[in-house]
Amino acid sequence: MSLLTFENKKIAVIGAARSGIAVSFFLASKGNQVLLSDMKTPEGAPDLEQKLMAAGISWEWNGHTDRVFGSEALVISPGVPGNVPVIVSAQEKGIPVVSEIEVGFTYFPAPVIAITGTNGKTTTTYLTGHLLASAGKNPLIAGNTGTAFTGTSETWPVITHGVLETSSFQLDHISRFHPSVSMILNITPDHLDRYKTFNHYARSKFRITENQTEKDIFIYNADDEIITPYLNEVKAQKWPFSVKKPLHFGAWLEDDQLVLQMNGKKEVILDRKELAIPGIHNVANALAAVLAAKSQGLSNDQIAVGLSSFTGVEHRIEFVRELNGVRYYNDSKATNVDSLKVALTAFDQPIILIAGGREHGNTYKDVGDLLKKQVRLVIAIGETAEKIQRDMHPYVKVLPGSLDFAYAVNLARNEAKPGEVVLLSPACKSFDMFRDYEDRGRQFKHLVNGLQS
Repeated sequence: MSLLTFENKKIAVIGAARSGIAVSFFLASKGNQVLLSDMKTPEGAPDLEQKLMAAGISWEWNGHTDRVFGSEALVISPGVPGNVPVIVSAQEKGIPVVSEIEVGFTYFPAPVIAITGTNGKTTTTYLTGHLLASAGKNPLIAGNTGTAFTGTSETWPVITHGVLETSSFQLDHISRFHPSVSMILNITPDHLDRYKTFNHYARSKFRITENQTEKDIFIYNADDEIITPYLNEVKAQKWPFSVKKPLHFGAWLEDDQLVLQMNGKKEVILDRKELAIPGIHNVANALAAVLAAKSQGLSNDQIAVGLSSFTGVEHRIEFVRELNGVRYYNDSKATNVDSLKVALTAFDQPIILIAGGREHGNTYKDVGDLLKKQVRLVIAIGETAEKIQRDMHPYVKVLPGSLDFAYAVNLARNEAKPGEVVLLSPACKSFDMFRDYEDRGRQFKHLVNGLQS
């Protein structure tokens, strides 16, 4: 059950995080009677309550009451699991439950490119938007990037394309969401606390294609064996990419060149070395973005210019500067060991790794072989400095950086040799020393940019 429009109705929004707040104000602007409901009191509640009151929005904190069930629809924030009692009860009562992107899509005036996958979503979303922008388009980048889709509605009249990062949680509650271009980058086990089985998680990702027709385009990773069994269910045109093998159609990596073949003619877009973002995983992301750009009519030259000028997403293997022949990268978003693995495989040069923070149960032996192969020295920081010294020492030399971040960065500068990389990729959360991973990454960049030759 779904709604054709979200106007002049009683609607409850579940979850007062970024998306929930944005969609509450958006719905109120459409003449709806809105109730914003959360299980806890949101941060900055007094200021938020003043704004909600001014917009005519009701609210309730610290629990969902029966007021929710007097609504004609529930709009759910991505952070709210679909199996919580309030959502289950609403569905049992026949009340439609939809996601914030469903609401936004109902009113969005431009074509949508929707991107999902377990890894690489944010980089590919920003890269796709960058390719469009560098070719003179005016794309909107939003969704799971941290910018709520409905919070951008004032810009929509001048937007040419919507490039939306979409998580499985957002896709779980779509009804008419219909991107003209959809994309699945990869599917690996994740969020299994929210899904009964891995198959449920994979099918959640494939909901991105469910409303597409033969006129639409589905871009997918031909190297991912998890994706292949579901392809027969996709009605859209299938445009594959690969970093492992040549294709008869699509985009792939061949002899360290990004290659495209759309009309029986193989064309080179650019050499891999011209990509500013490092790592084979980013080659895959770039190939996916190339196909998205071609779907919107961009020329090969326009795409090549955009690819070579894209320097990455903040805090995700982000290039900071080169000093005395040493390149510095900020990968503060790497808050777990899997993310550290991705970062370590992104470089051919020896690495001085800054790692550590707050963690519970990390197993660093899983990354031992990569440490041996890629890393010359580890500088351990934060609450887990001693554990990192103990667990990584069998594989690589480890020095303590303690809780003094400036000391750790200076130590890395003093130890690094020309031709090496200094990489902040903590594999831990940031809350021992910083507000969040963004604060950690920005402090790193500030310290690095302050280093003298």
